[in-house]
Amino acid sequence: MKGIKGLTLSRKLTDGRNHHGRTTVYHRGGGFTRRYRIIDFVRSVKNVRGRVIRIEFDAARSADVALIFYDNGFLGYTLAVEKLTVGTFITNGTKAQLLDGNALPLSSIPLGFHVSSVDLYPVNKAGREAIGNGAKLARSAGAVVQLLKRARSFTLLRLSSGELRWVQSACYATIGTVAPKAHKLEKLRKAGQNRGLGRRPVVRGTAMNPVDHPHGGGQGKTSGGRCSVSPWAQLTKGKRTRRSISPLIYRFRHYKKV
Repeated sequence: MKGIKGLTLSRKLTDGRNHHGRTTVYHRGGGFTRRYRIIDFVRSVKNVRGRVIRIEFDAARSADVALIFYDNGFLGYTLAVEKLTVGTFITNGTKAQLLDGNALPLSSIPLGFHVSSVDLYPVNKAGREAIGNGAKLARSAGAVVQLLKRARSFTLLRLSSGELRWVQSACYATIGTVAPKAHKLEKLRKAGQNRGLGRRPVVRGTAMNPVDHPHGGGQGKTSGGRCSVSPWAQLTKGKRTRRSISPLIYRFRHYKKV
């Protein structure tokens, strides 16, 4: 289904290359031509009822998108959640009801609810996002976040990865799970589907030359002779490579009870 002309734009794929033209991400390239649908992650229309015109498949993301027509004449895309159908009415704002598809501040959502499309930064007095990015957490198909508890002006969330994170209660979130929930059960039937998604074949490091990968080279079929590493000699099995640690992360997804 074609998207609305004013709400889509063409986006040139980088094929995994940086501004110098050098490959920095392997196994990217090709793929079908696609247009990017502009999603209203900031939820620019508040306390105005909107009606779902249609549910569309978006080639640029795993989640389905819903085309919303608001009573004030605004037309925009938003991420579709489960149980959201054509003709359903949704609302963004503090006056919204606790129904699937509605977006409210975390402070207005009861504990235990499952939400998605959660903001990382609240809206300031000027009505704009503090950073300007809007929803950042739980945006892929099947993603869901659960509200656990509140402390002062923060709410503790459990992410799909198992991470526990504090987020300001003034941040907005959409009630419901991002559709389609069964996306993780989909299987590719042939190699051409991967190529259509812009993914190129993956080559083992041991099959490369020494100049291309630390595992490359040697006589005959070898196992590399060292621990598994990336092309840049970073350990790939177990070692954590996260640089910055936010004080708002209450528990990492790697946490194991002793």
